[in-house]
Amino acid sequence: MCKRYDVTCVYDRNKSLFDSCPELIGVHIYHSIEEISEHYGKEFDLAVIGAAEKTVYEELKSILEINGISIFSTSEKCVSVEAAGCSSKYEQTRCLKNGCAENNGIAICIYTKDSEMIIETYTHYEFLLKNGTVRLFWPISDRQTVETVQFDEACVLGMEWEDNLWHFVFDCVWHVYSMESQGYKGQYIIYDSEFSRTYLKLMKVSENRVVFVDRHSDHIIYDVKNLYVPIYPGSEIAAEYITAMARAVLVNLTAEIKSKMNYGNIFVKRVGTRRVSENVEILLKEKGFITIVPEELSVEEQIACFSQADIVVCPHGAGSTNSIFMKNDAAFIELFGKAYIAPCCLETILRQDIKYRMLVENTGHDSTDERMKYKKENNYEINDILLEITLKELMG
Repeated sequence: MCKRYDVTCVYDRNKSLFDSCPELIGVHIYHSIEEISEHYGKEFDLAVIGAAEKTVYEELKSILEINGISIFSTSEKCVSVEAAGCSSKYEQTRCLKNGCAENNGIAICIYTKDSEMIIETYTHYEFLLKNGTVRLFWPISDRQTVETVQFDEACVLGMEWEDNLWHFVFDCVWHVYSMESQGYKGQYIIYDSEFSRTYLKLMKVSENRVVFVDRHSDHIIYDVKNLYVPIYPGSEIAAEYITAMARAVLVNLTAEIKSKMNYGNIFVKRVGTRRVSENVEILLKEKGFITIVPEELSVEEQIACFSQADIVVCPHGAGSTNSIFMKNDAAFIELFGKAYIAPCCLETILRQDIKYRMLVENTGHDSTDERMKYKKENNYEINDILLEITLKELMG
């Protein structure tokens, strides 16, 4: 059953996250132990602890216990998949005997037969609601009020960030390729999206083996005799599977869509946040580059476009994920603003025979105070001369 509590205050050292969190408008946010200490002694029914660092968790727990405040903590209420699962006949998974899964609108949480939540499927965002209350997804919902579906064998892939292409590819869908290559014939339970439908189609997974879950409306409990939970083996092993999956996907692209999306050199235009300055698009257009906007293309069209390009210039973001499909000897130029430099595709690029260049906005002589003002979502500029030098090197 879900229990609800009014939220009176939140403590988190990540100030930038909570200062802009619309779900917590009107709730007092504390950013240090010293700040929140003044609140102790006031009446609480419950404190929710989601601290990742053991020292912070232990400090908060001891203070709360001294003040007689009840605690809900994922550190104590959840169990790891390694501890709960048994060995699986499929690599990169663990098997839960008689496990179950439930969509809560954020992620598909997985439970053991004893209703212990698997901590790898938990996210602290499950606690936040727009009406200023906290909701605890523990334990699993009352089975008498929720539809239940039973399977003999299923692999659950409903992750929180699955609606982002990079997370979908690097954290999620390569497990399907892994399972299929090992002869798996069971069901997949995965969030419904254009990503999931396209990738599974191109991997030749029949739709009758897939449960496409509507993240926001499907409230169903899945009881599974053999429930396979993906585990993350590390970036190097994951990259091996991802590059192999990309090759398998490309085999099944139609000649028609390849012909339609054969543009040569392309500039991937980002919309929304972290947009690069217009000078980049102008310069690239002069050199014969075609501009594409991923949001205006289907997933299949994006794959076909990247797979045939000679040079791709792409601002860092989810669109960079499509670099996994680039052909041998192609070149990938990834652009970064000074506030957010996080190349996330290096492990797969390392395993491809493509050239990679990374261009970063110039930080100049910014002082420490000025650098503190950098924000991840800021738009940014790339130096024309630096881009020209890079293109000259790659184009000859």
